[in-house]
Amino acid sequence: MSSKIMLFARATVFLLLAVQAAGNPVCVWNQAYQENYDADTYDEMLQGAQNCYTLVDPFNGEVATGVVSKIAALKENSNTVGCYISVGSCENWRPDFNDIKDYCVDQQWGEWAGEYFVYDIDGILPFMKQRIDSMADWGCDYVEFDNMDWCTDSQYRQEYGSTPGKEFPPQADCAQYNIDMCDYAHDQGLLCMAKNTGYASYPDDYAGGDIMDAATFESYKSDFNWWDDAHLQGFLNNNKLVIIVHYNAGSDPDRNNCEYILGKYQTRYRSTKLSFICESRQLKKYIHFDLEPATSNPTSKPSNLPSSSPSSCTGGGGLLIPLYVYLDVDSNKETCTSAEYHAIADSASNGTNVIAIVNPNTGPSYDSSDQKAAYDNCIAFLQENNVEVIGYVHTKLGYPNIYDYRPMVDIKSDINKWKNEYTVDGIFIDEVTNRWPSDVFDSKEKVLDTYTEIVDEVLNTHAYTRAVINPGGAYFEELMMPHYGNSKVISVVFELTVEQYVPSINDIECIDILWSKVQGSFSPGPWCPYVPNWDNVEPLQEAMGPLGITSAQSSVMIHNNNNMLFDEATVKEIINIGTNQGIGWYYVTDGGGWGEFASDGVFNAQSHELRCSPIVRTEAPVDPTEAPTEAPTEALTDSTSAPVDPTAAPVDPTAAPIDPTEAPVDPSFAPVYNLSPLDVFPNKLKTTRGVASTQPISVLQTNELTGTADNWYTYIELGEETGYYDTNEYKGVFFFEIPEDFNLAHFHSMSLTINYFGPGNDGWYVDTRWQFQIKRFNASMSKWQWITLGNSGSMQDWEWTTVIFPLPQEYAINGGLSGLVYNGQQVKVRVRTVEDNNDIADIDYLKLTFE
Repeated sequence: MSSKIMLFARATVFLLLAVQAAGNPVCVWNQAYQENYDADTYDEMLQGAQNCYTLVDPFNGEVATGVVSKIAALKENSNTVGCYISVGSCENWRPDFNDIKDYCVDQQWGEWAGEYFVYDIDGILPFMKQRIDSMADWGCDYVEFDNMDWCTDSQYRQEYGSTPGKEFPPQADCAQYNIDMCDYAHDQGLLCMAKNTGYASYPDDYAGGDIMDAATFESYKSDFNWWDDAHLQGFLNNNKLVIIVHYNAGSDPDRNNCEYILGKYQTRYRSTKLSFICESRQLKKYIHFDLEPATSNPTSKPSNLPSSSPSSCTGGGGLLIPLYVYLDVDSNKETCTSAEYHAIADSASNGTNVIAIVNPNTGPSYDSSDQKAAYDNCIAFLQENNVEVIGYVHTKLGYPNIYDYRPMVDIKSDINKWKNEYTVDGIFIDEVTNRWPSDVFDSKEKVLDTYTEIVDEVLNTHAYTRAVINPGGAYFEELMMPHYGNSKVISVVFELTVEQYVPSINDIECIDILWSKVQGSFSPGPWCPYVPNWDNVEPLQEAMGPLGITSAQSSVMIHNNNNMLFDEATVKEIINIGTNQGIGWYYVTDGGGWGEFASDGVFNAQSHELRCSPIVRTEAPVDPTEAPTEAPTEALTDSTSAPVDPTAAPVDPTAAPIDPTEAPVDPSFAPVYNLSPLDVFPNKLKTTRGVASTQPISVLQTNELTGTADNWYTYIELGEETGYYDTNEYKGVFFFEIPEDFNLAHFHSMSLTINYFGPGNDGWYVDTRWQFQIKRFNASMSKWQWITLGNSGSMQDWEWTTVIFPLPQEYAINGGLSGLVYNGQQVKVRVRTVEDNNDIADIDYLKLTFE
């Protein structure tokens, strides 16, 4: 391809990216494949699809005959055309099968007749590029890469890819094969659609998804959301088109029809930006969903679908606030002036679903008419501002030393009092027994009987619209079984401290807070305080999901009894962790309990994060002024190219041309960041075990000690409480602040340089007791982990030694260094001992280098 044509192709890619940049949903039509019934026909698409994504198989079937004119006709209706190929298999119905079959295994894929997995990616790559060339010539806008994850499936690898001489390639090579094809597609002016492949770039199942421009996920009646949430969420977070194709939906609007499934996905991902096409068992055909009425013309639009307005996700999750702050009677008895109530009202007015729990006097009782008037005023004020208000009812005697249940007549009396004397919308049922009932007065049977009766009293006897039960921790899943999928009933699965939810705030891990470490630990989140396979929380975990206790029915409430310092970034981490574990409702306070309202920053962070129309977090927007201008002007209006958004920014004629030898531009990496090599020194040390000497952290910016020199003022000493020899344990974290004009996603390597004095390698014995680690977010597990860079075994024993420890490359590729950034622009390095009775260690120099 000539340089001029390549530049035009890249310009076309830029314009297509500009059209897709918002990541908004589109209507979807599919002629290329189906599961149980016939796919869309070309004639149906020509008649019904407008401003939609239309997927065709250009090599076989009805579109293959007259392919150029048929694709052009679809695009005349302002459709974007995707063209399907399988890149991980050879299909015996393809016209080039005889040319490529030698590059595939001999054993047929058991799930699809006539299909064989690829084993020789180098041999088959030129033929895949020929297919891409054809699709570019025919006018396709996207290439949809099917079976690009064949190589990451361990079962497939064992069953099909282990024959001697025809083994599957290493996973990293398969990922590079996908990347090479997408790069080539970009060169031809096409965009890349990943299929059933995640965005996440962690090494255990990486297939190149994060460099793709969009993604399609196939969903099944019996296998809803089978992928890791992070795989799909990554595309949404980067404003990329996401399509879900769901198969074999039923007809029950409360359990399994297409509208119900779409709502489940929108709730799970807190997004109305998902594109959706659904195979109906009742109609025996695809149903197409118009989620952008202004730009598409569907064949079917359910009336009960959420819109993109803030009110669209009512009941789907938000803030569930125990509003137990003191309400001053004198200042609120005439009109509601409480700052906390006004903050909550502002949150709801700005698009966040809010449920506020009010509690005048451990229930609906009040001490005076003025107090009652104050609560009446403030409840009415909240409701006028779209806040749902529920009243507090306790169910046990003797708190905090509970010894029995309250009489049922008293519990029902409180529920009735809330109904008759206030205007609340529902009831908060507190002191619900968790999975470990008292042997003295309680049992599982009593729990289920009691709280089933109470919830029935709330919802049926008094016709409230909300019942919230609060076990404060893991509970018997049978409590929620009668209410699966009913968002009127919410359960609180976690009511503990921030350190018990995300221990990394104190630079420890979940396993460090458990009474037993033998069984390992869960990841951060609501299960962190429990011992796996011992505390028996697994049945509840399994019950929490889209077909059981949905995210719209699960809540966490997090307070701060240990006075831990945390900020807005911690709040975002808490919500991200919870979202990946099926939690929809949150409240986080940096105060010591529910009587202390969250600080402004912490409250605003969670309010903003939970808005029904969320602000999508991206690295940086694509700058349309950076598009090249070498392409002929007339070519940009060619009828075979994708329609250009008339509202998009014009091309800057002064912009420098793109070098055709460079890789295609990734829209999530904007060229506004400083790309110079970066050296960063620590600006803080936090010691959590043992002690550190008191020299200023700035002494670590100069590397000046050698041999056995000892200048106390130029290094920092780490050790036990005494700071001398024969120490017991040390653990400390160095904080490195990344300048704002640097984005680590653009860098490809990282190393830690340290000048160290302490136990090491004396030629006879290698002492590895001092360990140096860096913190990194593992997206597949939704948790932060410490990655070991090296240890004292690399140092000379009791001589100053400068060593460079590189971060393993698997954590740095494809923007992976961005996973090191914690709490805004911070990177954490931990120094610790791994044995008892350790000697001290001195550090003269500490530096992170990014290149």
